[in-house]
Amino acid sequence: MTELAVPKCWTTAKELGMGDHDKAREFRRAVQDYNEHFGLDGQKTYILSGSKGYRLTDNLDEIRAAIDKEFKATGQKFRRIHKIKHHMELLRIDQMIMEEL
Repeated sequence: MTELAVPKCWTTAKELGMGDHDKAREFRRAVQDYNEHFGLDGQKTYILSGSKGYRLTDNLDEIRAAIDKEFKATGQKFRRIHKIKHHMELLRIDQMIMEEL
């Protein structure tokens, strides 16, 4: 995996030339792909992202914190979606009962 042109200091997507919506989406996808290869084939760097922009790092503590944050956010999103799906099933059951009446 080739290294993206992300510096080791915080840099916004706009500063990286990704101000256009489509370019920004493509860049986020490339960052995600890059980070998925962390630890494989000798890749020791990870791209952090946040309100300050993007930053390339090889600091394992920073990488671990970023992964933990993403893991927590994913869990929260999963719980929210599961709750909505449960509500949908309850609505479906209510509709079936109403149709039987």
